[in-house]
Amino acid sequence: MLPLLLLLLLLLGVCRVVDANTKKPILEDLRDIRTRYQTVFRESGSDLEIKTLRRWYFEADKEGALEYCIDFEHHGHIVSPRPGLRLDGALGVVGPRDVDLITLYKSSNGKIDCMWLLPDKNRIGQDKEWRTDLEESRAYQGLLEIIKEDAKKSKAAVPTKVHYYDYNKVQTIG
Repeated sequence: MLPLLLLLLLLLGVCRVVDANTKKPILEDLRDIRTRYQTVFRESGSDLEIKTLRRWYFEADKEGALEYCIDFEHHGHIVSPRPGLRLDGALGVVGPRDVDLITLYKSSNGKIDCMWLLPDKNRIGQDKEWRTDLEESRAYQGLLEIIKEDAKKSKAAVPTKVHYYDYNKVQTIG
């Protein structure tokens, strides 16, 4: 698990994690992110399972420009610090449990700059038949608005090349 954590930290730029509904920071900086994820990996152990179920990748129109990615994710057997308490888990942890999230990643120059999180309470990301319905969902549309607002704030264009991947329907060859 540690190599995965190190890889994640190497990919993070000046990063923060934000609640997509309230627009309030969940994790303020790289130190908070490192502390929380070290706790998650340590406490969850080898039973932790993280899957990306679906992905919309908004490819930059030119090199170095902003890119975005919307992932529907499933986190199985996750153990995390109690909300509102120390991120190192010293005052207690919650779990193990299964959590479905919708995550919007913003990146530039190969580094993740920001993540916005939404709970996927109805687990729509796991539905094997949906695609256009997902794109019409309030959650997806809300994240598109965040992309537009963020690009405008950054004085950048919203990427026009969008790639969709459905990891629920991966074909096995052979």
